Amino acid sequence: MHAIQEIFEMEGFKTRSYSGRGMYGESCLGVEIGGDKELGRIISALILGVEDCSRDAVAAAVKNLRTDSMGPGTVVYFPGVKYYELG
Repeated sequence: MHAIQEIFEMEGFKTRSYSGRGMYGESCLGVEIGGDKELGRIISALILGVEDCSRDAVAAAVKNLRTDSMGPGTVVYFPGVKYYELG
């Protein structure tokens, strides 16, 4: 499992496989949040979790993050970061 996915799951975020705009069917790590107000929680989790993975990996993930609205919520996705199915 990618350390970034592990950080999100330890913080209680719902992770999933996601294929966003311009990804042409490729999938990556997606994180469902209740809206834009929770975007700060995601960034905070990454900053606090940087000890669990390399600073460069976190920086690359944040640099490439994108969002899509999904009704009342938002999915934040990280092109280039593979999602690992649990279980």
